[in-house]
This record gives sequence, C-alpha cells and structure tokens, in this order.
Amino acid sequence: MPPLMFSPEELEALVLGARWVETQPDDDLGAAARNALAKIATASPEDLRDRISDTALWPMAVWGRSKRPIPVLGDIRLAMRQERAVRIDYEDEQGRSTSRIIWPVGLAFYEGKQTIAAFCLLRQAFRSFRTDRIGQLVITEERYGKRRAVLEREWRDTWRNEAQAAEL
Repeated sequence: MPPLMFSPEELEALVLGARWVETQPDDDLGAAARNALAKIATASPEDLRDRISDTALWPMAVWGRSKRPIPVLGDIRLAMRQERAVRIDYEDEQGRSTSRIIWPVGLAFYEGKQTIAAFCLLRQAFRSFRTDRIGQLVITEERYGKRRAVLEREWRDTWRNEAQAAEL
C-alpha cells in the first residue's frame, strides 16, 4: 500500500476529530479513534507522523468528560449496524416511564448529552431519546421494517419539514 498523504488541513481535521471522539463517554469509539490515528501514523511517511503528534489542535469539552462511560452508546451503534430493533425503558422529562421498541437511525453527540434519533413503534413516528433517560436497553432479534438508510432519509425529511413549519 502506498504511503498515505494528507494536506495539512486534512490531517488537522482527522486528528482533531479523533481527539474529540476520545472525549465522548463511548469508550469503544474513543479507543477506535486512537487506533485509527495510530494506523494512519504507521502507514504514513515520517514527516507526516511527526505532524500527527504536533497539530496543536485540541477539543475542549467545556462540560467535562463524563467520568463513566455510557454503555448504551455501543449498543445503539451495534443495533444500527445490524438494523435490529431495540427495546428500551424510557423516562420522559416528567418522570413517566414507558417501555418501547425503537428502530435507531442516528446518534447525535451534544455538549454533555447524547440523543438517539429513532422510529418509535409505540408512537408510530420519529422521536428523539436522550441516552441519560434510558433505564434498560435490549437489542432484539427483530429487524427494522425498512432499511436504516431509508429510515434516515425519512427522518431527515420529517425534521426539515418540522423545522420549516416552525419558521412560518
């Protein structure tokens, strides 16, 4: 394999992105980011390896890194890859608990919070679920009713339509 070549901006983007992922409470994803950078460095010429360790770009987690990992993040990523339905016990902002089956289509990382975008079978609509409100999560053997990519497009269309309606 030929040595990897990146522009300075491409390299800075890769290093900064990987370092940001390491600040998230998903230990497996953080380890994967570190491993990916190590592989890039190994397959790169020496001058590029030196620039990887000396980009001087660091993500600042204003909210601080969670001291404990959030295990549901890895489970959600696995469910999305395998297109498997997930059963969750979920508590809303009023403290009401429900048990639901969802088809996760995306995972968003905000400052100190993570949100799952999913099709909720209970509501028959797309919903967002904060990971800190999930009590129990079980990946089922049930497959999504549609391909995840199709669901994601439908979710994006729904989100855009709702955002446009709110502007009116």
